[in-house]
Amino acid sequence: MAENPEPEGPESDTMEALARDRGRRTRRLALFGGVFALAVGGGLFGLTRYQEAQSTAHIEGAWGALSRCLVGKPLDAGERVDTRFRALQLTAMALPEPQRAPAGGHAWPGRCASLSYALSEALKDGGKAAKGEKDLAFWAEALAKQLKEGTSFTADLGENLTHTWEEADKARLPATAGPEQPPTPALPHPLDADSLARGTPLTKAPFSLKSLYTDLHPNQKLHFLVDEKSIPQSPFLCTITGQKAQCATLPKAITDTHQGVRLLGTADDEAAPLIFAGKRGNAGVYRADTGEQVDRIFSYGGHAAKDGFSALLGWNESDEELRLIRKASSDAKKDTTLLKPDFRIGNYYYNAQVLWDHVLLRGVTKSNSRRLFAQSLTRGDKLGEPVDVGELSEAGLHDGGPDEPPHISGCRTAEIMVVRVKGYDNEFVSFLVNGKWSTPVLVPATGGTLSCRKADAAITGVYPSGQDSAWKTTVEQRRCTTAGCTYDEIRMEQLLSGQLEFSPKESRAVAADLDGKMLVVWSAGDRGGVRMRLGAADQIAKAEDVIVFDDLVKDGKVQSLSTLFDMRIFSREGYAILVMSTVSGVHAVRIAADGKFAPLAIEWAR
Repeated sequence: MAENPEPEGPESDTMEALARDRGRRTRRLALFGGVFALAVGGGLFGLTRYQEAQSTAHIEGAWGALSRCLVGKPLDAGERVDTRFRALQLTAMALPEPQRAPAGGHAWPGRCASLSYALSEALKDGGKAAKGEKDLAFWAEALAKQLKEGTSFTADLGENLTHTWEEADKARLPATAGPEQPPTPALPHPLDADSLARGTPLTKAPFSLKSLYTDLHPNQKLHFLVDEKSIPQSPFLCTITGQKAQCATLPKAITDTHQGVRLLGTADDEAAPLIFAGKRGNAGVYRADTGEQVDRIFSYGGHAAKDGFSALLGWNESDEELRLIRKASSDAKKDTTLLKPDFRIGNYYYNAQVLWDHVLLRGVTKSNSRRLFAQSLTRGDKLGEPVDVGELSEAGLHDGGPDEPPHISGCRTAEIMVVRVKGYDNEFVSFLVNGKWSTPVLVPATGGTLSCRKADAAITGVYPSGQDSAWKTTVEQRRCTTAGCTYDEIRMEQLLSGQLEFSPKESRAVAADLDGKMLVVWSAGDRGGVRMRLGAADQIAKAEDVIVFDDLVKDGKVQSLSTLFDMRIFSREGYAILVMSTVSGVHAVRIAADGKFAPLAIEWAR
C-alpha cells in the first residue's frame, strides 16, 4: 500500500521565501561589490594617470629649462648641439666672468649644472632611469658634473652634450617647456672649414704660406704669387680688386724656365706686374700677362707701366756694372744705361732701387754726408737730374743673409709715394707729394710691413716672444706723415683679459694697418678659434674680440684637432686680406674697414 506524501503547510512557504530573499540579497551584494571594485579600480587608474602626467610635466620642464640655459633657442633642423654650444663658448671665452651672461651671481654655462642635475633627478623620480644603464638620466648627471667645473666655458663638453640631446630626442622631450632662462652669450657666426669649402679656394690643397709672395712695394692693387710645386696650377698670380680676385697660371714662357719666381718690382695699377725668375731675374724678367721677357739680369727692382713701358735696375755680373734697362713697349729695343753716380754707393743691392717712375740711390757724398737721391725714370735717353732728398743719419745694417730684402722700399697711393730706407737701429721715410720730396724723417726701430693710405704711411710688425710666453707677443706700429712719426705698441696680454691660455698658438699672430686702425688677428690657443681686434692703437685693448674662423669645426661636427695650418695678412686702402691654409685648402677672407668679413670671391681664368 502506497504511503501518502505529507501535506504542504505554511512553514514550507516561509522557507522558500527566505531562500528567494537570500538570493536577491546575494545578487545585490555581488552587484554592489562589483560596482565598488570598479570605482576603486577607476580611481587608482585615474590617480596613476595623474601621477604620470605630473611626472612627465616635471621631466619636460626640467629638460626645457636645461636646453634653454645651455643653447638658447631650439636647434635648427640638422644642427648639432655640440657645434651650437661650441659657438656660444667662443663668445664666452673672451669675456670675464661677470660678463658671461650672469644670473644670480652664476655665470654661463656653470649655472646650468643645477638644471642638469634636476633633469636627472626628475627622471629617477618618475621611474625613467635604470640603474647601470647609460640613459638620459645617466648623461644628464655626467653633463651636470662637467658643467659644475670652473673651466666649463672653455672645455670640450661634446660627448656628454651629444648623448644627452640624443636621448632627449628619443624621448620626444620638447625644448620649449619649463620656465624662461637668462640669455646665453651672443651667438657668433664665424667661418669654418665647411663654409670655406663651399666657396672657391685659392687652392684646394693646403700648402705652406711661405710659398705665397706679394708685392714687395704695395700699390693700390694687391697681388698674390704662388710658387709651390705641389699645386697643379702653380705658379699662378692673383690680382685682388674690390670684392674679388682674378687668378691665372703664369704664361708658358715663364713656367718653361722651371725656376722659382717672385714679385720684386712695382707696377701701375692698370698694368700686370713683372715676374722675376731665378735669382732675382737672372733667369729672366717677364711681364705677367703676356710672358714677354724684358731682360735677363740680377735685379734690384723694376717697374711695369700701363702704357707698356718696362724698366729694370740691376747688376751686370760679367762687367760688374750697375745698369738701367728700359723698353718703351714689347716690340721696342732695349735701352741700357750705365749708372755712375757722383757719390759712393757701396753695396748696390742694399742701396739702389726702382720705385714706379723713380730711381732711388743711397750714397755718401764727397763731403762724407750720407744722403738719399732720386731721379725721374723718363722715357727718353737720359734720366732726370738727381734730386737730393735729404740726409740719412745712420748707415744701413745688413746681416748678409740670402733672403734679406733691399734696404730701400716704398708704397704708393693716388696722393703720395713713400720711400722707406733701413738704417742701423732706425729707419727713415720720405714722401713725394705733388712732385716734391719731403725731408726724410726718422722712424724709431726697424722691421714690419709698410703700407700707405691717403697721405700717411704705417709700418706694422708682430714680434713673437716664443711658444712658452706667447702672451708676451708684441704688435708695434709706427705711423708717419711728412711732419714725423708716432710709435704705438700693444702686448697680446692686454687683449687676453688675463686668459693667457688664449695666447697665439704656435706664434700664429698677424697684424696690419687698416684705414688708420690697427688690425690684429691671432689663433687663440687650442680652443679659442681665430680672433681679431680692430681699433685705434690706443683703444684696441678695449675693443671686442670678433671670431673670424672656428678651427675646430669640420663636417658639421666639433673636432679635436685644429683645421688651421698657417695664416698671413695683407692690407690696402679700405680692406685687408687674411689668407689661411686649412684642411679644406687655402682660402682668402676679405676684412672691410668696418670689421665685416667674408670669403673673397675668386675667379679663375679658363
